[in-house]
Amino acid sequence: MPSFLNGVVEAAAAGLPATARSYSGAVGADTWSWRSTPFVGASDHLLVVEPPTGRPAVSLGHWPDRFNHSSADTPDKVDPAELRRTATVAGGAVTAIRSAADGDPAAVLDATLDWATARLVAAPSAAAMAHRAAVGVASVRSVAALAPDAGAEAERAATWLTDLAGTLARRPARADPPAPPARPRAPRDGVAYRRGWAGPFNLREVGAGLAELMAEDRGGNYARIVALARALDGRRDREAVRVHAELTAELSIPHRTADTVLDVLARAGWAVPADREVAP
Repeated sequence: MPSFLNGVVEAAAAGLPATARSYSGAVGADTWSWRSTPFVGASDHLLVVEPPTGRPAVSLGHWPDRFNHSSADTPDKVDPAELRRTATVAGGAVTAIRSAADGDPAAVLDATLDWATARLVAAPSAAAMAHRAAVGVASVRSVAALAPDAGAEAERAATWLTDLAGTLARRPARADPPAPPARPRAPRDGVAYRRGWAGPFNLREVGAGLAELMAEDRGGNYARIVALARALDGRRDREAVRVHAELTAELSIPHRTADTVLDVLARAGWAVPADREVAP
């Protein structure tokens, strides 16, 4: 979901002091690392981002975790240093957001613009760039909802980001190795689909029809299924849903996978043609 939350949390993580120094002591060096990853929806985060709540959510977690969902997942497996870092990131993000709501939005706006800019510059394709530009602009504008006095600054930042996207789109193509032939796109069926379920999306409710997919790649296909379901907006047909889900999950989604998921959702009454009423 477009929001200042991503940029603020990443800035808080990046702002943690180094835990060590280089050999000469000239620069800080760390003995641990972190990464931001696309939204998956696990750990109950769908409950937050889905209706009726509809609010952005981030997860601060540790992966890989060999104790996850096992009887060995006990307090003695918790790393105190990592727990402290996690609490510091969360506390720093909340402090910045609270300060913005109290009338000092500069840090939140700067962090959001920096986040959106970095994602735009790193976009791997024209489609990804267009998608990230739209999300970035909406994220920058979301600061104004938190701090109304920042409306003009947020709009200037949004305009700057839009101009940057246009400039990047016009840059000469890099001399990369020849790309493999593009996968053929499925013909559009002309039918827009919308969600036909109430409340948050619950994969377990339709899981029986998707058991084979989950067995193939539990984490990856969980993310693919959630992205496909959340792309049902009443305007996209099957192919547009698949493409949008690829961009949000940042995973390739084969046509076979997308068709399997959407067929199961359709049989369950969860993917409904936009012009059809949903039965009570």
